[in-house]
Amino acid sequence: MTKETALAEPRDIEPSHSPDLGVAHSPIHGFGVFASAPLAAGTILVRLGGRFVSFSEAGVLSSSIVVGEGVLLGGIYTTKHEPAACVNHSCDPSAGFGDAVTIVAAREIRPGEEITVDYAYGGWGLQHPCNCGSERCRGIIVDSDWERPELADRILRWASPFLRRRLIRIRPH
Repeated sequence: MTKETALAEPRDIEPSHSPDLGVAHSPIHGFGVFASAPLAAGTILVRLGGRFVSFSEAGVLSSSIVVGEGVLLGGIYTTKHEPAACVNHSCDPSAGFGDAVTIVAAREIRPGEEITVDYAYGGWGLQHPCNCGSERCRGIIVDSDWERPELADRILRWASPFLRRRLIRIRPH
């Protein structure tokens, strides 16, 4: 199966995003997603779409995110300039996961503010310099940061359900 074939197949979940979002150049990295109106905490920002696939099937899809043990949502975007493709990392994010496929505002977001999430998902071997510029910047994005005790409480509330289950299992009671 080729990338073209995989993307032409029906999606298990259809993507969507708030009409109050736009994609523009980002000071963090390339393009980013920005609010065009005030957004209240809890507002649904982006719903990722795609097909549920195993790790072995993910290679044929253009993009994916872990949603469970050995399960990915693949093909979450088809172009590089759609909101699902442009949500950048921040060590002090404005958004997080409401469920496995929905990014929601973690706090009130002002017009013109960039929508960001913390990439500390785990499982991808991610490690590269961070450009978020926040006071909480860790300097490097490492996908295993969710394991750091000093970050667990902050990450736990807005992590995907998959990562929340991992955090709860390893945290001392």
